[in-house]
Amino acid sequence: MAARRCLVSVLVLLLAAATPAAAARKARLVGKVVDSDGKPVEGVRVTVTSPQIPDFQEVRITDAKGAFLVDFRKVGVTYVYRFEKPGYQLTEAKQDWHLEGTQHSNWVLRKAISAPTDEPLPAGTSAAAAMAYNTGLLALKAHNYPLAREKFRAAASDSPGLRQTWEALAVVESELGRGTSIKLYLPRLEGMAGEAPAPASGGRRRGAAGRDPRPA
Repeated sequence: MAARRCLVSVLVLLLAAATPAAAARKARLVGKVVDSDGKPVEGVRVTVTSPQIPDFQEVRITDAKGAFLVDFRKVGVTYVYRFEKPGYQLTEAKQDWHLEGTQHSNWVLRKAISAPTDEPLPAGTSAAAAMAYNTGLLALKAHNYPLAREKFRAAASDSPGLRQTWEALAVVESELGRGTSIKLYLPRLEGMAGEAPAPASGGRRRGAAGRDPRPA
């Protein structure tokens, strides 16, 4: 009997010790970070905070599968994720948690885009596109981002195949903090990877439906 009572006491103590830990976690995030090709990105530093919980901060590093795990003690709040890795664009995202339990989420981390340089434009670039691009480059160096955006868009409209223009636009949108706008340019850049610049006709090009190819 004494042995049985001892065993029961041990089990009670174990359950008592486990209960606070179980009660502490109300939700769990199983996250994954991939690149623009859908491949996992290892070694991403993920910082998780919440504006409603000032003292909350968790830091994780993605594994070889691009995965990371975070447990939350509160729901009904917003969690903010910051993704950082050299060679990739700094990315932030918000997520509202309303339900308890486990949630799976994926995020895309895009390669960093270098600032445009004074390298010569490809042969065949129209004079109008070259003038607009060079004017935009000067405006960018002077931190006049609205003017740089206007000129780079003009160059992109005249010569849609000019990769430097789309790279410059992505940089300008990033400087202006237009997270939505930059997403319009990045897929075009990724689609142009390895392509030769399209020859310019010297006039403004239109899309297949007769629309201006510049993103709104």
